[in-house]
Amino acid sequence: MATKVTLARFESSLKDMQKTIEFNYSNMSLLSVKYADSCVEAMTNSEAMVKRWTEKISSEYRKRSAK
Repeated sequence: MATKVTLARFESSLKDMQKTIEFNYSNMSLLSVKYADSCVEAMTNSEAMVKRWTEKISSEYRKRSAK
């Protein structure tokens, strides 16, 4: 099951990226602009990134649990 979910998420992300570059790989710089900062942060300051995402996920979980 987890493999199917992971594959589905990957395929969805790939489709989103293809739309961003308008299915033209010469537009790859658009993806670089979109993801460069978060990639650099993941490599240089991963603890802060993990903390921010953990807080975001916890906040969303609390919102949904309160309903």
